[in-house]
Amino acid sequence: MTYPYNPQKDRRFRFRFVERRVMLINGDIFAEVLSLITALFIWGSEAQPQGFSFSFVRERVPGWFYLLPLIWLFLLIELYDIRKASSWSRTLQGVATAALIGSILYLGLYFTSPPESLPRTGVAAFILASVIFTLLWRVFYIRVLTTELFLPRVLLVGGGVSGNILLKSFNKIETKPYF
Repeated sequence: MTYPYNPQKDRRFRFRFVERRVMLINGDIFAEVLSLITALFIWGSEAQPQGFSFSFVRERVPGWFYLLPLIWLFLLIELYDIRKASSWSRTLQGVATAALIGSILYLGLYFTSPPESLPRTGVAAFILASVIFTLLWRVFYIRVLTTELFLPRVLLVGGGVSGNILLKSFNKIETKPYF
């Protein structure tokens, strides 16, 4: 017995561009929250001989430190283009650029502020953890969520020369936005 074609069932795993961008943003937010927690733990463990404690977080962590994930997300703004986010080389380049800009900004602030007023260990741990967690999330995104199962399908209609031109122009795209 054959069943009729159900387009809703076929589309259940296919994400639209807006949905994919929202997934990218949510994954990056999760990665940055993990980076902030990791940086606080490393900084607190290094700063206190008895190890990390929540009193350290309440007493020694300045308020601006909690804004670092937002700054990092702002530095990654160019990677929310779906085609750039689907390319490993562009993702690596974007994350490295964000890390470099973040480090240069922090070094500029560090050398213009009074001595011992800014946490070197905390910011360095945050930048390193952000790079690691962002790249891990983006590897998962590229390896899993850009496979044919999740890409929207396209039907190319055209014959002769016009169809071949459309197909050639579609095949020139480095990372395919459609299947």
